[in-house]
Amino acid sequence: MPAQQLGALAARLAEERLRVAVLGQFKRGKSTFLNALLGQAVLPTGVLPLTAVPAFLRNGADYQVEVHYLDGRTPERITAAEPETVRAALRRMVTEAGNPHNAAGIARVDVRLPAPFLAQGIELVDTPGIGSTLQRNTDAAFAVLPECDAAFFVVSVDPPITAAELDYLGRLGSAGIAPIIFVLNKIDYLGAAERAEAAAFLRKTISGRVVATDASPIFEVSARDALAARERKDDPGLERSGIPAIERYMAKVLARNKQ
Repeated sequence: MPAQQLGALAARLAEERLRVAVLGQFKRGKSTFLNALLGQAVLPTGVLPLTAVPAFLRNGADYQVEVHYLDGRTPERITAAEPETVRAALRRMVTEAGNPHNAAGIARVDVRLPAPFLAQGIELVDTPGIGSTLQRNTDAAFAVLPECDAAFFVVSVDPPITAAELDYLGRLGSAGIAPIIFVLNKIDYLGAAERAEAAAFLRKTISGRVVATDASPIFEVSARDALAARERKDDPGLERSGIPAIERYMAKVLARNKQ
């Protein structure tokens, strides 16, 4: 392991900071899910494959973006006053539209922002979407996993989990990535009966996989509804979205186990 990675690991151990990757196939709502956890629309969303470069999200007193380049040049630093500026910077640097084929040669982007979810000692990693037409995005997502302690795996109800996602789960098992926390997103598309059926199908499909057991947590959420509820300070609506259940799980289980 390079000295720089060893130093970063030592710092993370000293801070007892848990690093959690967020994985998902294109258009599963991964970026919206991250925004819901952060309580603000920091990450860009859209109808085309977005994330092409991993972004590491940590708690901070203000909004800062630090860009690291593949050629080792001095990182670029951006200080912002609000999430909109961060979102615009990320759209320019980490998306296929703003940085096609990663022509800018960016290795990673570190983002600091004030967020209660991160303040408990959790660092989130927004990874390139898997299984899109851009194979390099899938490879880039996999490359950051050895640095992570756990992962959210975001799927959705439209359509159910695919063969590409199951293949990727197999790769996670081979890499020794655990635990995996499954997130069934977009439940607002379904009625109660269909929602139960979708969750049961996901449980049956992943059961027995290398990284999944009958005890693997599956959270049913609507990231879109969660973010909207946070913006209008609608606590009952936020609870119905399913996001608070994930926050409680992380606080009680993973945050305790990070030591």
